[in-house]
Amino acid sequence: MFLKAHVFLAVATIIAIYQHTTTIASKVVLIVPSATFGLMGVFWIGRIFYRNIAREPQRPETISFSTLNDHRPEASQIAEPQHMTRSRTKYRYCSGSVVTEEKHRLATDSIHLRIKLPRPWKIRAGHYIQLSLPTLGAWSLTQTHPFMIAWWGDNSNGVSVDLLIEKQKGFTSRLLELTDTQLGEFPILLDGPYGHPENFGIYSTVILFVADIEIVSVILYAKELLESS
Repeated sequence: MFLKAHVFLAVATIIAIYQHTTTIASKVVLIVPSATFGLMGVFWIGRIFYRNIAREPQRPETISFSTLNDHRPEASQIAEPQHMTRSRTKYRYCSGSVVTEEKHRLATDSIHLRIKLPRPWKIRAGHYIQLSLPTLGAWSLTQTHPFMIAWWGDNSNGVSVDLLIEKQKGFTSRLLELTDTQLGEFPILLDGPYGHPENFGIYSTVILFVADIEIVSVILYAKELLESS
């Protein structure tokens, strides 16, 4: 929220300065970086749509219906079967659900959130995402919160990422309240992945120290080290 307010105040300041500039050079100095920033915003919004919405392959559907033959006498009119093939466009959306299996269950103040991605991502250890929940209200769309990717999987149901979230104040507290009452899947907005993965494979010995929920930051590193050994 602080970042969004900062951007809003910056735009308001630029508009106020522009209204008081008199030379063309001064206006150009304001317009060029402002236009660049605007294009970056458009690119970011396009990235959000690309990450969260994907069109499924079109599958033809055959529709059967009947018509009356008007060229025959009324008494002998019969229904003639007709067939028409059409393609219906469907979309996949980013959605999340809480993992409730006993073997994956966490402490009462934490949740295991599994997010289905509408299209594949290239995920590495050390990556994190920005998460927003439209279910919490329209105001929540202006807020994004970072979470480390604890795990990811690719199966017949598509690509999914797992988050281990510990209850804190604010957003995570409302998230846990939502998952206590929300059954099944709920819509999610994601942005990412972000982060700079470290290459620990160059070392002969790696020791990882973690405590409690901080294990989410090293699980994928351990996975990559085991797969490369």
